[in-house]
Amino acid sequence: CELPQEVAFIEQATPAGFGHAVLQGKSFAAGKPFVLMLGDHITLPSTGAKGCVTQVVDAFDPHHMDACIGVQAIDEEELCRCGVARGEHGPHALPDRCYHCTDFVEKPDVATADERLVTTDGGWPRFLAHAGIYAFSPAIFECLADQARATTSGEIELATAQSQLLARDPSRYLLCEIDGKALDTGTGDNYAIAFDAIRNA
Repeated sequence: CELPQEVAFIEQATPAGFGHAVLQGKSFAAGKPFVLMLGDHITLPSTGAKGCVTQVVDAFDPHHMDACIGVQAIDEEELCRCGVARGEHGPHALPDRCYHCTDFVEKPDVATADERLVTTDGGWPRFLAHAGIYAFSPAIFECLADQARATTSGEIELATAQSQLLARDPSRYLLCEIDGKALDTGTGDNYAIAFDAIRNA
């Protein structure tokens, strides 16, 4: 793919949370929708599938949503490490592998996930966790700014802003289950798995 001729860096001067880091990009986004990608995730599409970021953008673009989050199915033991969302097909037609988000919890325990976060698709219950790809409208910056005004801890979290955005209008918040795999390189074991997967891709 072609890379841009210029790359812009915006420094987060203090460690004030992930949401604070995203808020630093408000002027760069210039009032337009944007894609946020986590630097510690590597995504590999399935054979013959579009790139995972393209899959999320293609689901987001025609529907004029406030958010479309790339997700993937995870096992129960991974719940404590991920943001987990519940999806439903809802009353409106959606692209394949897409859902309306009805609930979201950051790093839930098993009891909470079993009670609130099971996605049932064709009778098969499972958990869907973020895959490090987010497409947002500028509305996410409004939620982050609200949190910045209200915070007492000095930190702004993207997960809290996501929950606020979802509560505003769940019909404008999509989940897109990627046709592929997102590999989290945040731990030594997962870094080795990701390295091996790329080497053998």
